Parts: sequence; structure tokens; C-alpha cells
Amino acid sequence: MQNQTKRMMVLWLVPLVLILGGETYGSRPSISIDVCSDHQVQLVLEAVNHISDDLVPLVVPDKAGAARAVCVIFTSSKEDKNLLLMDIQQSEEEKFCGFREVIDLLSSSQKPIVSYNCLNDLTMMHSKFVAPLPPNMHEFMCSLKMVFSSVVDVSHLWRQIGPLRKAKNIQAALSYLQRQYFVPMEIKIPEQDDTSGVTKNEQNVLRITKLFAKLSNLLKIGPECQLQSDSAEVVSTENIVFLWGFRGKSVKELKSYLPGLHQIFSEDFEVKLLDKTCSALLFRNSGTAMQLLKEISSESPSLNNFFSEGLKAAGFEVYRKVCRLGLWDSELAEALEHVSAEVAASTLSECNSSQIYWNSSLMLDLKEYLEC
Repeated sequence: MQNQTKRMMVLWLVPLVLILGGETYGSRPSISIDVCSDHQVQLVLEAVNHISDDLVPLVVPDKAGAARAVCVIFTSSKEDKNLLLMDIQQSEEEKFCGFREVIDLLSSSQKPIVSYNCLNDLTMMHSKFVAPLPPNMHEFMCSLKMVFSSVVDVSHLWRQIGPLRKAKNIQAALSYLQRQYFVPMEIKIPEQDDTSGVTKNEQNVLRITKLFAKLSNLLKIGPECQLQSDSAEVVSTENIVFLWGFRGKSVKELKSYLPGLHQIFSEDFEVKLLDKTCSALLFRNSGTAMQLLKEISSESPSLNNFFSEGLKAAGFEVYRKVCRLGLWDSELAEALEHVSAEVAASTLSECNSSQIYWNSSLMLDLKEYLEC
């Protein structure tokens, strides 16, 4: 069956050359044969080799690197064919040198390399542009370390967040983060269609970038791609209050500012900034946060100074609902404002208590919910 297919290709390729002889490769006549699989590429290459020694097939890749056509170039003699092959080889060597320069530039910059399931890519890159692959993984890692000082694989990075350990792909990880965490950053990923001009590879790069940005925010990854080593304590969500309307005050300013507004802030509490519009307060004494929220919901006169300053607050249930609704297009204060009106005061005593990680760094570290 395969031999019959080859013979048929030989029969239609010759008249096709006569009909479509207007195409050129440099100064030589040529034709392009569209292909949609590697199998078709092999059939065309074998058929061309059966027709004449004066034909030179050249696989033409698309933007993603997959074969989209085979360009069949016509040469006038053996000498002309050799010249063409030399030109093609020189062009390939120039591409190789160009990519090698990119690797050298990345290596000298000492910047982290961020990828997804990158072992196959790195072994291919090492074998083609660095040196033959070492005999074992340890030597390979040592050799790679000399080229790239830091390599971050997001598929390993997201396993730092407990529930994400079973995520199978980038989209699954992004969907989970979208549902469970408020991360005030978004990267628009255009659809892949005929009008956008975006390739699948470009979409994947944007997804990896978006995922890495969100994970870096949640896991407090520094510029050198190092996870912070600060230990985190488990705290009850009943002791947390989300505060906004403080007009850009810093943590230090809030700590000194709030006690003058109400005696409840004389209690032992910590402040963490979540973004420029919202902070989280952790009260060490059990019941203090609930008392504050009840007084706010009843508009207690004792909080007149609090209200007059434009401050607003909500409990963890409001934040949880913001996460579940996926209100990612606004700042956290705006999202809390929108949802807090829907959570009635009667639900304050019915909130489901859970536990989260409270990290000693600048932000609240919501690695996972630990339901009681």
C-alpha cells in the first residue's frame, strides 16, 4: 500500500511541477507541497528522491516548529545541487550560532529560567547547543548548573500548595488558584484563531508566565526565585478581620493609627497588607474580631471615629465569598465592598470556622484551607 502511494505521488508530482513552476527558491524554480503530518512529510521526501537526483526537498516549519510544507527545489546540474546544499547547510549553521548566542546571553545574565515540565527541553538544548548528554542525572544537573544558575519548573513549584499537588496541567493549576485565592494580578491570554495571530506556543508561554506570577505572589518568591523560609503558624479564621478605606497607610502607620479610633484596637493584633487597598488584622484574643464585626454591623456609636475616617471591615466569610465568585478584575477593597453588603449580620455567628497559615512576612499566606 505504501509503495502504491509513492508511485501515485511520483505520477502527480511531475505534472504539478510543470503547472506550478512559477515559484522560486532564490533563483531556482520550486514548488511547495502542503503536509499535515510527519507521515506525509516522509512520503513526499521519498517520492522526490525517486523522481530525480536534481530535486532537493526542504521541510518548511510553521511558527510552532511543526512541518507545514515541503519545498521541492529544482537544480540544473550536480554542481548546482551541491552549491544549493552548501547554502542550506550554511543557513542552518547560522541559525545554530544565533540560538547559541541566545543561550550564552541568558547564561551570562544569571537570570532564572522559568518553564513547565522542562526536562525534555533542557536535555535537547544541552545535547544540541552545550555538549553531549552526560551518562547520569547528577552529572547532567551539574553541567546544566554551569549554564543556567537557576531553573524553575512551575509544575514542581505549584506542589508547594497542598491541594495543587494533584494538578495535571497548567490550566488546572490556574483554575484552582482562580477559585481559591485572591491574587491581584492578571495577564490576558488571547484566543488562538485566524485573526489574533497567536500560536499555541505563544499561548503556553503566556500561561506559564501568568501561573508563575501568581505562585510567586502566593509563595513569596524573591527575585532570586528562592522561597522564603519564614515559618508560618496556623490561626483560626474567626480571629481575622479584613480592613479597607485606610487611604494607603503603611503597616506601621495602621498599628499606631487604629488604637486612637476604638479601644478594641488596644488588644494584641497584627497587620498584614494584602494589596494597596486592603489589609488583614489578626487578633490574638479569641472573640475580639467577632465583637468588632458585630459592633460594625450594628453601627455602634462607639465606632463613630472609625466610620468618620471612612474605614470599613468584614470577616473571613466575605473574603471566602470573594474568592469563590472569582472577582479578580478589581482591587480587593472593591471586591470586599461589593460582597460585604450581601452577607447579613445574622450570619456572623454562623460562619464556618476554618484555619489558615499566617506567615510572618508582609502578606497573608493562604496556602490552603484546613477545615475543622
